[in-house]
Amino acid sequence: LEEKLAELQSRYDSVVAKLEDVETLNSQLEKSVNNCKAEIQRLIDALKKAEEDRDTAIEAHGQALKELESLSRDRTALESKVSKLASQLAACEQELSLEFDNAKNLKDEISDMSGELHNASIQLEDQNRGSSSLASENHRLQEKLKAAEAAAEAS
Repeated sequence: LEEKLAELQSRYDSVVAKLEDVETLNSQLEKSVNNCKAEIQRLIDALKKAEEDRDTAIEAHGQALKELESLSRDRTALESKVSKLASQLAACEQELSLEFDNAKNLKDEISDMSGELHNASIQLEDQNRGSSSLASENHRLQEKLKAAEAAAEAS
């Protein structure tokens, strides 16, 4: 009976240790989920900034075109101004292209982080189910331990 009691105590201790491990993993997963959320927010903010920069570049492009139209009246100054505006336009288009590429990359990163967040949430749910199962096993073993102790006292 003492051997049985020792075995039950050992199993109980093992279940308690596993439950503590699960709680530690749950805590780590929650931290990971929170970090993912913070990173997603950072990426969203960066995307908003990239969109604002893109809008600024579009406005600059529009301003450059207006200036080009007004310079068409002055033929002698037009050649030097056209050259200047063409380089500005190319820089705006290149900047706009870079901003679109950055926005696409940020969207891809957000998508990846969303997948990671989804996977972390699934892992957290799995851990919670495991905790529930361990708690049930712990309760069952406690009941057996109480019954064994009562039997030991009775004999």
